[in-house]
Amino acid sequence: MTQWTLVDRAGQQPSDTQQAALNDLLQRYWPALRMHLVRRRSIDSHDADDLVQSFIESQILQRNLLEQADSDRGRFRNLLVRSLNNYVNNQFAARYANKRAPDRAANLGDDDASRVHQVDTPDHEFDVAWARTLLGDVLGRMERECRDTERDALWNIFHARVLAPILEGATPVDYETLIEQCGFQSPSQASNALVTGKRMFGRLLKTTISEYVLSEDELESELEDLHAILSQGS
Repeated sequence: MTQWTLVDRAGQQPSDTQQAALNDLLQRYWPALRMHLVRRRSIDSHDADDLVQSFIESQILQRNLLEQADSDRGRFRNLLVRSLNNYVNNQFAARYANKRAPDRAANLGDDDASRVHQVDTPDHEFDVAWARTLLGDVLGRMERECRDTERDALWNIFHARVLAPILEGATPVDYETLIEQCGFQSPSQASNALVTGKRMFGRLLKTTISEYVLSEDELESELEDLHAILSQGS
């Protein structure tokens, strides 16, 4: 199911199908929206959780923001972060207005005014959080496929030689050790398995990203964006 199919279903009248689509859609973007508020807007993590939750309830559930989503008008995640920024700006503007009343001052921080009308565009932290969520989905699919097809050794060598060094800073496990741990017959067999694992990852990455786009050109564009995001670091 593509992202735009999810958006369409999530914006329909309440039903089990609509709720499932909405839950799937929010699961994809919640971490990025939260990271945007914490890192770009310098909002406390607890307040960020509350703001994202109230944004979902107010703008997505009550005002049906999803009706504004249109693949011809750009990426869905850009619509989300712009709408979240507008919502947060309004929330902090209301807080600042209330803060000026003496009986409310004690309940509000001193920096609410400085947060009003801040950035209204996606940022690197948002993109990194989105990319990590997407890659987590890809890796989850890859691990399940390896387990389901009884190719645990394929997953294990990919993890030992690629994932652990990138994600954990670990030293890549040497092939002699992998032969013993994974049951390969020779270093060349282990090396071939790693090549197969990388190809599987590439295939699943394209499959996953294709769920966010509508054409081959958009797929290539998203792959380029993903590479740029990850190459810049967080």
